[in-house]
Amino acid sequence: MHGRGQKLTRTGTWALNVVTKWCFWSPELFRILEFDPASTDPSISTFLDRVHPSDRDAVQQNIDLAIHTGKDFAQDYRLLFGGGTTKYVHSIGHPVTNKFGEIIDIIGAATEITDRVCAGVRLAQRILLSRG
Repeated sequence: MHGRGQKLTRTGTWALNVVTKWCFWSPELFRILEFDPASTDPSISTFLDRVHPSDRDAVQQNIDLAIHTGKDFAQDYRLLFGGGTTKYVHSIGHPVTNKFGEIIDIIGAATEITDRVCAGVRLAQRILLSRG
């Protein structure tokens, strides 16, 4: 049931161990990122390579801030694929601490929002054209 819910909502989950840098990506996150789970080892660098270059620094800063401050984050950014195809994503992250209060993991979810963003752009264009 878990995988069906993620597919239905276009939401993939992820985890990053801040000490070892080990990453987990759910099957839906592999699909959103367009990586083959059989041939791709999840990593922060592989993920960041997929983030649009104009958004990459801000995404990295939010991850770093969560690691160093323990604060949750929410962020919209773009993914860039071969041929110039772009997807829009909303991602949230939450630091997890051990019994000593040390941040050991960042867990989160990423929801593909491309359809929503494109619908908003089309609506804005129609409003502008109707005023013109």
